[in-house]
Amino acid sequence: MASPSLPQINEAVYEFYRNRPVIITGASGFLGQKVVQTLDALKADVYKVSSKDVDLRKEVETERYFWEEFVAQEDIDPSQIVLFHFAANVSGIHDTAATPLAHLQDNLLMAINVMKNVQLVGIRNVVFAGSVCAYPERAPCPMVEANLWEGKPEPTNFSYGESKRVSMALLDAYYQQRIIDNYSILISANLYGPGDHFDSAVSHVIPALIMKIDDAITMDHDYIEIWGSGRASRDFLYVEDAAKAYVLAGYHTCQKREPIVVNIGSGQEVTIAALAKQLSSIMSFRGGEMYDTTKPDGQKRRLVSIYQAISELGWRPSTELEQGLRRTILWYNQYVKPIRDRERRYPFCA
Repeated sequence: MASPSLPQINEAVYEFYRNRPVIITGASGFLGQKVVQTLDALKADVYKVSSKDVDLRKEVETERYFWEEFVAQEDIDPSQIVLFHFAANVSGIHDTAATPLAHLQDNLLMAINVMKNVQLVGIRNVVFAGSVCAYPERAPCPMVEANLWEGKPEPTNFSYGESKRVSMALLDAYYQQRIIDNYSILISANLYGPGDHFDSAVSHVIPALIMKIDDAITMDHDYIEIWGSGRASRDFLYVEDAAKAYVLAGYHTCQKREPIVVNIGSGQEVTIAALAKQLSSIMSFRGGEMYDTTKPDGQKRRLVSIYQAISELGWRPSTELEQGLRRTILWYNQYVKPIRDRERRYPFCA
C-alpha cells in the first residue's frame, strides 16, 4: 500500500511508527479499518483485535487472549506498544434509544477489561475513542472540551454518552495511579464515509438517508421520510480525516507526559434538512422530504471546536462535506446497492 497523503505526518511520525507494535481493538470496525490501513502504510507492526477473535465484554476470555497474544510473546516489548481502543457498541438514534442497557453495559465492560489487560501486558500508552454524544444536552456550540462535564448527555444518547464519560474517568484513574504513562482521548463528531454501516436498524443519519433516497428512486416515490423536524444540526467528520487524527494522537501521547483530550470534527454545522437536500441533489433525486415530528431529533445542535486538536496534534480535517458524501455514495453504489437491489428483486432469497 502506498504511503497515505497526510501532510500533518512528518518524518518524525513516520520514524516513530516504523516497526512499532500497535494494538487496535475494534480493528474490523468502521474507524478501526481506516486506522489499520494508515498504520500499515506507515510500516507499523499492527495487531488487529476484532470481535471474531475475542469478546472483550468477557473478562476471562479477554485475559486469556491478551496473555496468549502479547504476554507470552517474548519478542514484543510492552513499553513500546501503543494501544488504540475502538471496540464499541455504537449505532443510530433509534437503536441507541431502544437499547440503553446494552450501550452502557457493553461499552463499560469492554473498557474495563481492556484496561485490566493493559496493566497485565505492561502497556504504557493508550488512545481511546471518545464521542460527541458525551457532551451535555445543552452544551453551547461550538462545544469546547471544558464543557464536557457541565451536564448530562441528551436522553436518546444518554447511555452511550455516559459510557464514554465513565471510560474517560477510568482511563484517567490508571494514569493518576501511574499504571500507564499517558493517554489520549479524541472526542469525535459524527463519522461518515466509505465502509460505513448501511443497515436500517443501526445506521447513522448519512447512510440511513442514502438508503432512503436510493429506495425512493428505485420505487419511484415522491418523497423520503425523515425522523424529527430536520432542524437538528450535526458536525460530520470524514472517517479518513479521523484516522489521521488518531495516528497523530498515538505519536503525541508517547512524546508528552500529560493527557490529551481534544475534539475532532469538521468545523462545520449542518442541519439534517440541509444534509437531506444535499444528498438528494448528488443522487439526482427530485422528490421532497416529509419530516416525522413524532420521532426525536436527538441533540438540537452539535458542532465541536477543533482549536485544541490543531494546537496539540497539528491536525486539521481536509475533506469537504460534498466531496466526502460523493465518495460515500460511490462506495455505496459499488458495494451495497447491488446487494440491496438483489434482495428487493428476490426477497425470499435474502
